Amino acid sequence: VADSAKKDAAKADTTCAPAYGPDLLINDGTSDLGDGVYNTDATSQTVAHTTDPSVAVTYPIKLPNDGNTEDQYKVTGPAGNSDWQVQYLVHATSADITTDVTGAGWTSPSMARGEEVALDLKVTPLSGADGNEVRSVLVTAASVADGAKKDAVKADTTCAPAYRPDMLINDG
Repeated sequence: VADSAKKDAAKADTTCAPAYGPDLLINDGTSDLGDGVYNTDATSQTVAHTTDPSVAVTYPIKLPNDGNTEDQYKVTGPAGNSDWQVQYLVHATSADITTDVTGAGWTSPSMARGEEVALDLKVTPLSGADGNEVRSVLVTAASVADGAKKDAVKADTTCAPAYRPDMLINDG
């Protein structure tokens, strides 16, 4: 016989765990490469250009928050050297963040889900760069909240050969 005065109840709470998701994209001049591709070696996220000595190539980079919660990202990349200038800029303001990126890393502003920050990577072969020399620049972004969540893009810049014939006249 059922007792209608006895009752029971259960409550279940479900929480969606935060998922952190840096997703670097690099523009090849026509479209952004790397959307939804996540790796640290820039597979399917690499752009290549050839330029003359002392002529910069600008690679537009986007960093959207593909996670499901607010996050910041630490962006790192290599510095230039005596043969190549490598510069990192915030696209919207042209602020030079090279020292931060090539040091401990530049930390993005806090971004809500779906927000993004745009950067510019400028690579210039200097007078010491050899013709057909390639400078590869791997840029990495890591979640500040979960450093294991990373993505990378790569720019391969080739210094075009400079042919300069120099004829001498021997007068003797």
